[in-house]
Amino acid sequence: MKYAEVICALIMSIILLSVYITQSIIERRILKGRLILAFVCTGLMTLALCLSDIISEHKSLEYTKEGVTIAVYVVVGMAFFKTIAASTSRSHLESEFIKSLENDKIFVLLDRKEKIKQISSNLCKLAGVEKGDAMGKRFFDFLSNNFVLISLNDTQIKMSKVREHFRAWAEECKEGDTCKREFLVSSKDGKDTNILNFTDNPIFKASRYTGHLLIGDLDEEASMLSAQRKLSDKTSELSNVKARMRALFDITKESIFYYNIDENYVWGNDAFVHDLNVNGNTIARSDFEHYIHPDDMAFYRKAISELTEAKPAYDVKYRFKTGANYQFVHERGKRIFAKGADDEIAGTIEIVNDKHFEHSDMPLLDSIKDEAQMYADIEGSLREGYPFEIAMFKLTNLPDINKEHGRSIGNMVLGEYVKAINDKLVNDGMIYRISGLDFVIVVNDGRKMTLLRSMLDKGILTASAMDYGGIHLDIKANYGVAFYNECRNAKELVQASERALNMSLLPNYNADYVFYSDIK
Repeated sequence: MKYAEVICALIMSIILLSVYITQSIIERRILKGRLILAFVCTGLMTLALCLSDIISEHKSLEYTKEGVTIAVYVVVGMAFFKTIAASTSRSHLESEFIKSLENDKIFVLLDRKEKIKQISSNLCKLAGVEKGDAMGKRFFDFLSNNFVLISLNDTQIKMSKVREHFRAWAEECKEGDTCKREFLVSSKDGKDTNILNFTDNPIFKASRYTGHLLIGDLDEEASMLSAQRKLSDKTSELSNVKARMRALFDITKESIFYYNIDENYVWGNDAFVHDLNVNGNTIARSDFEHYIHPDDMAFYRKAISELTEAKPAYDVKYRFKTGANYQFVHERGKRIFAKGADDEIAGTIEIVNDKHFEHSDMPLLDSIKDEAQMYADIEGSLREGYPFEIAMFKLTNLPDINKEHGRSIGNMVLGEYVKAINDKLVNDGMIYRISGLDFVIVVNDGRKMTLLRSMLDKGILTASAMDYGGIHLDIKANYGVAFYNECRNAKELVQASERALNMSLLPNYNADYVFYSDIK
């Protein structure tokens, strides 16, 4: 055991060195004197341990080693005593600081899990609880159990949203950041209303977030008057908004609805009730979904569940029971992600018309220009001499869709496809229906001619898909395209595009579109 004293002194020196290094990190400064002392003690004991065999052979060195070891014990012991005394003094100062705050401040000290580590007696008195009962509880439980939360920073908010807000701030905050938090709360019986006005200060230890301190001034009379004024202002503002919205809903002919996700109910205006034939303006979400066709339910719920802040809007068509039969409806909505607001979706819903699938500036299908108008427009374009293309297309599997799903579905498919073509490729309404399934478009814009070829090459026009509730439809189309200078007149130009279209329909042809220039 001839090394025991040296080893023990070395261990104590290393512990002291670790304590000083930790203090330097916490205080964000190098404690030079203390670190030098600890390093010297550690170095001397390490040297004494390594040279023990040599030292033992010389009496004078042995005495020196013992003297140095005793000196290290004394220095390290005094250093530990001073550290403990400083820690005790710091705890006393913190206690006195907290006592001084009790006089005119409200505060709550929270750890990183939002548990209460310290709380002012004034705040406990306001909540009507003993300080000992509040310690260790989660701050949000303390609030919800003893107050009714009206707003945070002038925004109406639910406690669940407050939790999310605090959690997000804890992840993003940095040392030195502060955040104002004004809680407008009332007592559980609603008789007293107060403002808890805090400044939130994050606490870091060695650059790691460990909690935060909410501290504010206590002025019960001013708080009461301010809270009542804010509550009165909010009540007046809310009444005005309700009056405006009620007037708007009364005069609009559109079916408007709000779906409250938190409370799980749907509210619709009178047009909504009339058009969908539902029982009242407010119905449970489960009752609303009862009207949706069972085959479309999964499709509908998926569209709602996938809404995010980046993509809050949706546009779906599905079958809805408006009486004895199901009808297709078109629902467009947007999820509201406003800070502090209820989770809610606002939107419109309309019955789909079989013939005119969607309101637009160009009535679809039945009102598209006919063959006579087509020839007149093409002749006019030829006379003007500007370059253009004509494309004849046919939805080749539409008869199969009509047979399997009914003509109403087929009309909707055709209407939506024709509208998409018109929006993307056509100017001046130059789209024509020359038979039940055959259509012609005139493309007279250079960029749209390039777009037409690109969409054909990529298969966007010839193979697409549409969803109607739970019904998934693959749409197949064939195209024949002719350029304006490939023929002498309008009739020959139409015949050229028809010939190209028929070529693409041949069973042994390996493409769904043909340019007349490739076969003439």
